[in-house]
Amino acid sequence: LPETSYYGGVHSIAKDSVGRIWFSGSDAVYMYDGISFNRCNERITAHAPDEYWTFQQVVRAEDKCIYVGTNRGLMKFDYCSMDFKPVLDGKISFVTVDKKGVIWMIRNDSIESLPVGLTDTPRAYPFPEEIQVNPLSLSLACTAGLLEKPEAISAKELAGEFSWQNLKKENICIDAALL
Repeated sequence: LPETSYYGGVHSIAKDSVGRIWFSGSDAVYMYDGISFNRCNERITAHAPDEYWTFQQVVRAEDKCIYVGTNRGLMKFDYCSMDFKPVLDGKISFVTVDKKGVIWMIRNDSIESLPVGLTDTPRAYPFPEEIQVNPLSLSLACTAGLLEKPEAISAKELAGEFSWQNLKKENICIDAALL
C-alpha cells in the first residue's frame, strides 16, 4: 500500500462483491483491483473539492456495496459510475456493520443505525442522561446477541421500540477516550 503525505496507518479493510480489496486511512482510500492500488480520494472529495476531508472506516453492507465514513458524511460506491455518492451528511467518526449487514455509525457524536434497503433514514439511539458523550471520542463494536432475541433487532429498530434496557450489559461496547 503506497504511503501518503500523512500516513496514519490503515483504519480498515473490506472486500467488495467483485473481489476488490478496499483500504482506508485518515487521509486516503485505496482500492486494490488485483493488479494495482488505485487511490480513490478524488472520487469522494469531488463533492466538495475546496473542503478538507478525512476518512474513517470502509465497510461492505448487506446490499454488497462499499461505504466510507468521512468528516463530510457517509459515502456509497456506485459501481455503474465508479464514483462515490453521498448517503448521509454529517461528521462520521466511526462506521461498522453487524452480522445482518446493518450499518452502525457514530454520526455527529450520536450512535445511529442504517438498515440498508429497508429505509434511507438512520435510526438514532440517544444515550441515557447518565452517559455524557461530549467531549469524548467514541468507537463502536457490533457483537452477536445484542438483544435477548437477536433476530428482533431490525423489527424493534424500525418500529421505534429500541431501549437501552433491552440490551444485555455484557454486549454493550462503547469505548470512550478523551480527545
